[in-house]
Amino acid sequence: MKLLESISGEKLGAMAKGNLRIRELENVQKALDFLSSKKVKLESIRAHNIVDGNQRLILGLLWTIILRFQIQDISIEDESREIKSAKDALLLWCQRKTKGYTNVGVKNFTCDGLAFCAIIHKHKPELIDFASLKKSNPELGIPRLLDAEDVNVPGPDDKSIMTHLVSYHNYFTKMKFEETAGRRVAKVIGKLLKMQGEYDRMVTNLLAWIQKTALVTDFKRYRTVEKPPKYAEKGELKVQLFNIQTNLRALKRRVWVPVEGKLISDVNKGWDRLEVAEHERELALREALQKQEQLEQLAARFDRKAALREAWLVDMNQVLTDMRYGETASSVAASLKRHEAVNTDVRAREERIEVVVKLADQLIGEEYHQAAIVRKRQRGIQEKWEALLAKLEQGRKVLAGYRDLITVLSDVDSCVSEMGQLENRLRSEDFGKHLTGVEDLIQKHSIVESERVKALQAQLQRFADSKQTYSGLVRERQETLSSANKRLCVAAEQRKARLNDSLRLQQFYRDVEEEDAWIREKEQVASSVDHGKDLVGVMHLIKKHEALEAELQGQDSHLKAVCKTGEDLKRGSHYASKAIAARIGSLTDKWKKLRELSAARKTRLNEAYQSQQVYPMSLSSVQHRRNDTDGECVVPCKALRFVGHQSDCRSAWVPLGAAVGRLRG
Repeated sequence: MKLLESISGEKLGAMAKGNLRIRELENVQKALDFLSSKKVKLESIRAHNIVDGNQRLILGLLWTIILRFQIQDISIEDESREIKSAKDALLLWCQRKTKGYTNVGVKNFTCDGLAFCAIIHKHKPELIDFASLKKSNPELGIPRLLDAEDVNVPGPDDKSIMTHLVSYHNYFTKMKFEETAGRRVAKVIGKLLKMQGEYDRMVTNLLAWIQKTALVTDFKRYRTVEKPPKYAEKGELKVQLFNIQTNLRALKRRVWVPVEGKLISDVNKGWDRLEVAEHERELALREALQKQEQLEQLAARFDRKAALREAWLVDMNQVLTDMRYGETASSVAASLKRHEAVNTDVRAREERIEVVVKLADQLIGEEYHQAAIVRKRQRGIQEKWEALLAKLEQGRKVLAGYRDLITVLSDVDSCVSEMGQLENRLRSEDFGKHLTGVEDLIQKHSIVESERVKALQAQLQRFADSKQTYSGLVRERQETLSSANKRLCVAAEQRKARLNDSLRLQQFYRDVEEEDAWIREKEQVASSVDHGKDLVGVMHLIKKHEALEAELQGQDSHLKAVCKTGEDLKRGSHYASKAIAARIGSLTDKWKKLRELSAARKTRLNEAYQSQQVYPMSLSSVQHRRNDTDGECVVPCKALRFVGHQSDCRSAWVPLGAAVGRLRG
């Protein structure tokens, strides 16, 4: 392990301590592993062969090490400009150096000692007098690997000769270098120091890059752009360190070793960590790539569905925009059915809209690289969907409003028509032919003054306040209804006044008829020809007539009131003024006639009374009557004043009869 560290300039790690066989095997195996890492072929050589002291294999291993680290690095260009290396290069070098020397012909590595002296003389002629040399007098001033006797034999060992020649080659090469570079030692030292600084800077930068690159996100750029030059830089570091150490060795100076943390092994460890991070990053990227492929498939699905939903939303929005509501109840009803069909279709698509929204949420949640575009498109679909629902609801409200409006307008038209018919009836000249008929017409007239018109006006005002497209039509119907209502109210007021006039007229007629009936009844009494058959009868009729006159006196004020009512109607320019005047005249005449009949009867009754006093009837015809309640005589007898009133009036008729008899005589 120490031999390899010395000859390679690299560290093989800590050696296992102790003399146990397993420790020795472990150390030898480390050496063999190092040689394998340097691409040295180790055929049939195992650690136990070396530990067990197998000379043949040990010598073979040493020769392999010499070839790899001393001979293999030699390279020379021949006459055909072909590069020779290792053994061929060393043989060509010997041939060129010994060319022209007597008794020296180098054809292989089995030459004698004169060949070595020729090589020395070629480089240091002052050291050897080549002309005086003999094969039996060998001497050399470089490390003695062979004895003269080993060479001064027929067919010396070629491997030994090669090994020894390498020493010559290295020595004289070094000597030549010292001769040619001795004058530039200071310059070389400065260059070496600069190389050391460059090495230190390169190691620092490389390690910093490794540390930084372990977290790199742009993997492709790292693999294709950044890593290759850094890998080459890593190789240049080894060459730089080798050159520094080789030059220092050539100058016989202390080998320069970088500070701890900036050794080639530190770079290798950092590079190994980078490789591990790169591998992990590659795995992560593969996983991310698979995830991105899945997201791309999901995005393609979202794109297809979003395109379908967007086109459908545009079409449905156009359908609702082009929908006509109609102007009649049937057309509005048909529009309502179409709107319900559209609403059903729209509601059925809600789940499809939700699928698109969920796809977008999934892409956004998985941090899809075009998440911003997906979010914008999702928001657009949601806004269009909400706008469509709002437009659908607005259309439903408008259609419902149209339906209610058509119903109200139909009621308004019906009301206006009814008011027109009612207005015509109100302008009729039929005010009733009797009191009951007039009262019936007044009852019917009160129906006109209902709340129906007010309710319709309130409904129309509500539609007018909605500021819909039909507001103008509503205001027109309001004016129509108001105009019809005003005309109806005027006609109603006029008819009401005429009906009230008719009512007063009929009441007047009724009062006149009652007065007529009373007068007729009293006329029968006043025109009676019954003047009584005797004095008692006459006196009874006179009593009844006095009662009649009292009734006439009491009825006179009532009759005058009836006539005054008629006069008031006449002064009010009543439409039946002539009839009223005729009725008043007729009633007055009948009343006057009744009074005349009453006065005439009174006169006749008085005459009859006087006649009965002069020509009394026989006592047998006198009906003596008593009042059952007070015992007084029913018939008042003025004649009793002549004879005096007795407690028993029956006895008074005897002297009265005698007196009448004397008067007759």
